[in-house]
Amino acid sequence: MKKYAFLVASAVVCASASVFADNVQGDNVFGVLPVRSGTALTIVAVPWCECSTNNNQSVAVSNIVKTANLTVNDMVYVLDSTGNYSAWKLTEGAEGVRYWDSVTVVTSTIFGDTVPPSAFTVARGSAIILYRQNPTDESGAAKTFYLFGQVGTQSQLETAITPSTDGSTEAKTLIAPPYHLASGDTITLDSDTVTMSPENGDKIYVRKLINGASAEYTYDSGSESWKWSPPPTFTPEVVDVTIPAGAGAWYVTKSDVANRKIVWKNVPTK
Repeated sequence: MKKYAFLVASAVVCASASVFADNVQGDNVFGVLPVRSGTALTIVAVPWCECSTNNNQSVAVSNIVKTANLTVNDMVYVLDSTGNYSAWKLTEGAEGVRYWDSVTVVTSTIFGDTVPPSAFTVARGSAIILYRQNPTDESGAAKTFYLFGQVGTQSQLETAITPSTDGSTEAKTLIAPPYHLASGDTITLDSDTVTMSPENGDKIYVRKLINGASAEYTYDSGSESWKWSPPPTFTPEVVDVTIPAGAGAWYVTKSDVANRKIVWKNVPTK
């Protein structure tokens, strides 16, 4: 049994009324990951499973992001493989109880027009989008929100990469490392963490959580490496792709090669 120092010290109730504190051991291991972000739109990682007796069950969207430190009418969006979004709105019910309520989204080229079920789930290793009306406090400092869930038993996970429909149109996939590190740490996508088969010109867009600046990594098949172009010279440099703990990223490709996937390795287990 592993111990997880990243679990917060406050008591939380989940599943069969199990409660955890700083370090937890037992049949079920739950975690809370604080994510400090100053951006209104934040791509949020799904590093957890559902709180249940099934150790690897996909987690309900309404259970991933805790309502603490959020504002009524904040939104959560989930992208599907067709490019449509499902949406949930933070709603206040009787006696001030707040919950994520599924909503109908205006039909457009991006948004779907169906109401997703409240128990809509997403798999560990994927990502969702959190929209907050108040991402900073009165001093302008980035505010913290919290991700919650259960640690699973799978040490390897897969995220499917959506292919281009015609080999020229961009296809986008939300990805997120399923590693629950301490807030402020970063995950490097290297040979120890992932196996993937990028095509030339594939891109990974990562947004810094605090100031919203974006890093654009582009795969060069000639050198078999990821590159980015940092200011002020904007000269492409070979670098590792890094993603902040608790955050996700866009994987963008014009390749129509099907059945590609990212295999996350050495995933923490309970």
